[in-house]
Amino acid sequence: MGLRLPGGTARGRITAWDVERVAEYTVEGRGRIRFHLEPGRPQGTTVRFTHESGDDRDPGWRQRFERLLAQVAGDGTDRPPDHRR
Repeated sequence: MGLRLPGGTARGRITAWDVERVAEYTVEGRGRIRFHLEPGRPQGTTVRFTHESGDDRDPGWRQRFERLLAQVAGDGTDRPPDHRR
Protein backbone atom coordinates (compact mmCIF):
# COMPACT_ATOMS: atom_id res chain seq x y z
CA MET A 1 0.00 0.00 0.00
CA GLY A 2 1.22 3.53 -0.70
CA LEU A 3 0.80 6.22 1.92
CA ARG A 4 1.11 9.87 0.90
CA LEU A 5 3.47 11.71 3.20
CA PRO A 6 5.10 15.13 2.99
CA GLY A 7 7.81 14.77 0.41
CA GLY A 8 6.37 11.76 -1.40
CA THR A 9 4.80 8.35 -1.05
CA ALA A 10 5.99 5.56 1.25
CA ARG A 11 5.19 1.87 1.25
CA GLY A 12 3.55 0.49 4.35
CA ARG A 13 0.66 -1.46 5.76
CA ILE A 14 -2.31 -0.89 8.03
CA THR A 15 -1.50 -2.38 11.44
CA ALA A 16 -4.55 -1.22 13.43
CA TRP A 17 -7.97 -0.04 12.38
CA ASP A 18 -11.04 0.77 14.46
CA VAL A 19 -13.58 2.81 12.53
CA GLU A 20 -14.03 6.28 14.04
CA ARG A 21 -11.28 5.67 16.65
CA VAL A 22 -7.89 4.42 15.40
CA ALA A 23 -5.88 4.36 12.19
CA GLU A 24 -2.35 3.00 12.48
CA TYR A 25 0.20 2.40 9.75
CA THR A 26 3.63 0.82 9.76
CA VAL A 27 5.64 2.62 7.10
CA GLU A 28 8.84 1.22 5.60
CA GLY A 29 11.83 3.19 6.84
CA ARG A 30 9.71 5.55 8.97
CA GLY A 31 8.32 3.41 11.79
CA ARG A 32 4.73 3.38 12.99
CA ILE A 33 2.29 6.28 12.82
CA ARG A 34 -1.03 6.29 14.66
CA PHE A 35 -4.06 8.57 14.68
CA HIS A 36 -6.33 8.10 17.70
CA LEU A 37 -9.68 9.94 17.67
CA GLU A 38 -11.47 10.85 20.89
CA PRO A 39 -15.01 12.04 20.16
CA GLY A 40 -17.21 13.55 22.79
CA ARG A 41 -16.26 17.17 22.99
CA PRO A 42 -19.30 19.35 22.36
CA GLN A 43 -17.80 21.00 19.30
CA GLY A 44 -15.31 18.54 17.91
CA THR A 45 -13.00 15.60 18.23
CA THR A 46 -9.55 15.35 19.78
CA VAL A 47 -6.90 13.76 17.57
CA ARG A 48 -3.76 12.27 19.10
CA PHE A 49 -0.93 11.62 16.67
CA THR A 50 1.90 9.25 17.58
CA HIS A 51 5.00 8.51 15.56
CA GLU A 52 7.23 5.71 16.82
CA SER A 53 10.52 5.28 15.05
CA GLY A 54 13.57 3.30 16.02
CA ASP A 55 15.72 5.78 14.15
CA ASP A 56 16.37 8.82 16.34
CA ARG A 57 19.05 9.99 13.92
CA ASP A 58 16.53 11.80 11.70
CA PRO A 59 17.52 15.45 12.26
CA GLY A 60 14.45 16.85 10.54
CA TRP A 61 11.72 15.30 12.70
CA ARG A 62 11.40 18.27 15.07
CA GLN A 63 11.20 20.76 12.21
CA ARG A 64 8.44 18.73 10.54
CA PHE A 65 6.57 18.49 13.86
CA GLU A 66 6.84 22.25 14.44
CA ARG A 67 5.47 22.83 10.92
CA LEU A 68 2.51 20.55 11.72
CA LEU A 69 1.80 22.48 14.94
CA ALA A 70 1.92 25.76 13.04
CA GLN A 71 -0.57 24.45 10.47
CA VAL A 72 -2.95 23.29 13.19
CA ALA A 73 -2.69 26.62 15.02
CA GLY A 74 -3.25 28.52 11.77
CA ASP A 75 -6.77 27.20 11.20
CA GLY A 76 -8.31 29.27 14.01
CA THR A 77 -8.22 26.57 16.68
CA ASP A 78 -6.21 26.72 19.87
CA ARG A 79 -2.58 25.71 19.52
CA PRO A 80 -1.86 22.30 21.05
CA PRO A 81 0.08 22.32 24.34
CA ASP A 82 3.83 22.81 24.10
CA HIS A 83 5.34 19.34 23.58
CA ARG A 84 8.74 20.28 25.03
CA ARG A 85 9.58 19.54 28.65
